[in-house]
Amino acid sequence: MYNYVKYDHGWLGNWIFNATLKGAAFLAKHMWLYWVLQFTWGILYNIIGGLITLFCLIFGGKASSYHGHYVVMFGNNWGGLEVGCGAIVANNMGDAWTTHTKNHESGHNFQNAIWGPIAIFMMNIPSAVRYWYQEINSRRGHGEKNKPYDSAFFEDSASVTGEYLYGTLKGKDIKELLK
Repeated sequence: MYNYVKYDHGWLGNWIFNATLKGAAFLAKHMWLYWVLQFTWGILYNIIGGLITLFCLIFGGKASSYHGHYVVMFGNNWGGLEVGCGAIVANNMGDAWTTHTKNHESGHNFQNAIWGPIAIFMMNIPSAVRYWYQEINSRRGHGEKNKPYDSAFFEDSASVTGEYLYGTLKGKDIKELLK
């Protein structure tokens, strides 16, 4: 399902990508520090995410654990949403898609721990706006083709981080993945 492509995001996007991937690799080996960062530096989005998660659970979401992160399966055929140290992921999208989405959202979880409140403005909001822009654009059938999902540094960073830690890129030399 996931096909790694090495995008060039410009010097700043590449720097943020590399810092995120290196930071996530470090935090994955020191999960105690990951949790300290999530509930200090990243607490704002965890509070917002906790409220979103509670809403989804009240309205039928099913919670489970995925590599130490929580995942709530909710709704059908829409995608995924990182909510601090967890994720909300759609049902009925197929096993390969669901696994990649869980890995991708786990990558966003590490972004929250690394970048804290900056991640809300640098990654979370742009990610949501971009997702819905592309979704609406494709539903309306406009002639312009959407750019590849991971061509934006914040999405590429989430996918590569999640796949490096838990999926198809696990075991690869991190130097091969850096920009």
